[in-house]
Amino acid sequence: MEAFPQLISRDLDQIEAILGSLLKRAEAKAAMVTDIAGFVVASSGETDHLDLATLGALSANTYAASAAMAGMIGEPDFASLYQQGSENSLLIHALGQSALLTVVFDKTVEGGAVKHFATIAVRVLSTHLTLAAERAKGQSVDFASLNVADVNEIFRRNS
Repeated sequence: MEAFPQLISRDLDQIEAILGSLLKRAEAKAAMVTDIAGFVVASSGETDHLDLATLGALSANTYAASAAMAGMIGEPDFASLYQQGSENSLLIHALGQSALLTVVFDKTVEGGAVKHFATIAVRVLSTHLTLAAERAKGQSVDFASLNVADVNEIFRRNS
């Protein structure tokens, strides 16, 4: 598993802009990027009514369970998961091996459209995280060992 790269405030601004573009294009309600363990790195959209910390952790656990099932049937991984509800649905997509994108959308939006626009966002986000890792070689973040409630404060330094 790749380590989550050290980000700076400019990185967060760009990630949030990518999430905002995804929401607009896909007509989704909310989106967030988490590290692979579920710690929220960035979010956008209608998030006031969501418990992002819990949603991030549950998204990561759902993805981990899915990855284990993939291995059981001879697949190296499942890149994305779709959870359809009666009113709202979720799309969880891997960003390499260090992060996840979770998108929340309502029943008026087609899941295929969300997946299409999320796939585009995943390519851009993955490239951005790779560039951040290359910029700060050897520097990564393990949120679980830091035991922080809000990881945004870790990234808000300028450089």
